[in-house]
Amino acid sequence: MASIRSLKKDIQFLTDEVISDCYVYIYLNPGKKTDSAEKIALDADNLRASLINKIHNCGKFENSRKSKAYFKGLFENLVNDVNKQFEQLSELSKN
Repeated sequence: MASIRSLKKDIQFLTDEVISDCYVYIYLNPGKKTDSAEKIALDADNLRASLINKIHNCGKFENSRKSKAYFKGLFENLVNDVNKQFEQLSELSKN
């Protein structure tokens, strides 16, 4: 990971993709499990807020290894959670 700035941009981009895909699903499938798609979009928004809050409130680290591990963990958390949300959305579209 290059910087905190790029991590914030990744968080913003990936969560926006989940949210936009949810609303495309709602638009293309009116009345078909729209509540579930809205819940996924809300979860993505909450994930974004949570991760950005963790970045802003991380405090000072004693050395760079701890900070790199912390931010790498946040990035892995982002990727895993976004992947789960995309899988949930694809399950909605299969049914």
